[in-house]
Amino acid sequence: MEREFRITVRPEVEIVVGWGETNWGAYAPAFPGAVGIGDTPIEALRSVETSLSLAFDELRREAEGAATPIPGHSRRSAAG
Repeated sequence: MEREFRITVRPEVEIVVGWGETNWGAYAPAFPGAVGIGDTPIEALRSVETSLSLAFDELRREAEGAATPIPGHSRRSAAG
């Protein structure tokens, strides 16, 4: 991107916003695929925020799935 600036939002997620050939773009380096575009920097930022929200929702679903007990298995330790 020809011109760009970086923004950090809470929880500390860096977002890079910059001008491309025809519009503004934004991406979060720590989250590949979290990108956005817009006619203004604010539109691009809002677009990438939506993308991040979807990514966080997916991570949350994956984490909840990992915590689902396996039928027939106990969470208790072998000692007790």
